[in-house]
Amino acid sequence: MWYSDLVNKSAVKGRCLTADNLSKRGWPNQQVCQLCLVVDEDYEHLFVSCTYTTRVWRMIKGWIGVGFLLPYESGLDLGEWWLAMRQKFRNNYMDAIDSLVLLICWMVWKERNARVFQNQRRSAGFLFGSIKEEVAIWKEAGVFRNIGERLLR
Repeated sequence: MWYSDLVNKSAVKGRCLTADNLSKRGWPNQQVCQLCLVVDEDYEHLFVSCTYTTRVWRMIKGWIGVGFLLPYESGLDLGEWWLAMRQKFRNNYMDAIDSLVLLICWMVWKERNARVFQNQRRSAGFLFGSIKEEVAIWKEAGVFRNIGERLLR
């Protein structure tokens, strides 16, 4: 899971190579977010407020069946939201919640890159299904072993 951790630590600190950061380095890129094609891309938009990403977050929330504010509903940046959200879960769930947030951000990042570099476009529903499949694999590997069947069914 080092790859997810690396991407998310970079995202939380605003160092992810999103369009705004590529521009700061003088690298050519497409400024507009490739997920929604409306707003200029920065890490906060990509992982929190993009309409594509918010659809994915809503599907995840409905799937796990736990009430909590989603990143775009909280008014917090991604890092602050993550820390606040962790407080709402019991200690034995925190590693699993961290893994789920990392997985969601990693999968959003991969979708963004598939659009930028391979001209592939998948729906938010397709990405949600891919996240669920990955969770099933991670569950088999023991990543979500402390989670009851109610969560991540």
